[in-house]
Amino acid sequence: MTAQVDAMLFDLDTQAAAETEGLGAAIGASPWVAVLLLVGNGLLAPIAEERVWRGIVQTELVDTWGVAPGIAVTAVLFALKHVVVDGSVARLTTLLALGLVFGLVRHRWGTASSTVTHVATNTIASASIIAVSLYGPV
Repeated sequence: MTAQVDAMLFDLDTQAAAETEGLGAAIGASPWVAVLLLVGNGLLAPIAEERVWRGIVQTELVDTWGVAPGIAVTAVLFALKHVVVDGSVARLTTLLALGLVFGLVRHRWGTASSTVTHVATNTIASASIIAVSLYGPV
């Protein structure tokens, strides 16, 4: 749902089409691009992000400010990091929603659970991006 809101707010259809074409060409030229995307974005990045954002930042903020503010501020910082580093302002609502979900999962079941959730989310998203770039939208 948030991805659809982002698409409407930020006119992502044009941008997404251009990115999909470029990725499809890169994967067509070298299948290793797909493997690197799945390993890097699907596995390594979420593990590192969960260790830092939920394992360190959220722990400190929850201990200092309480559960709701600690999770909320961590989610905002997580989303802003992606906006600044990845240039992904168009995914702001999606990133905020995911930051809250990962934060709630971490608070309830621990960092290992939020890491598994984040890895699953990123792997499915990366595989979907690869599939669309190779075969077009369904």
